[in-house]
Amino acid sequence: MIELAITPILPDKRQDIINQFFKTSEIISRITFPNEDIKNSVCGLVLMLTNIYFDELEEVRKKIQGVYMGKIDCVVEFGQEKYDAGVRDKSEDLAKNLLSEGSFSDEKISQLTDLPLEKVKELKMTL
Repeated sequence: MIELAITPILPDKRQDIINQFFKTSEIISRITFPNEDIKNSVCGLVLMLTNIYFDELEEVRKKIQGVYMGKIDCVVEFGQEKYDAGVRDKSEDLAKNLLSEGSFSDEKISQLTDLPLEKVKELKMTL
């Protein structure tokens, strides 16, 4: 973390700064934290540093935030409604695949995909 914090003050080392953020994410992913709050705190510090060292619209900032925030980054960047639509589309694709296989009941597919039973039956009619 200290190396990550001081790298940006080195002159003409822009790529080193970017690389250090991604190296830090690899290290954090290998650490076993005693609880989720501590891990979130560490990730929060890194996210604060990205806000300091990268402009808001820089693509690398979005990528770094994506590494640390996962789903949350998608929700922030694309909005909750678009995120939910993407999840729904994936669930429908999965349901169609399960329906075409024919090994699962409509009720089981509804349960596995979190789609309403009526939606599963509707998808079945389109196949």
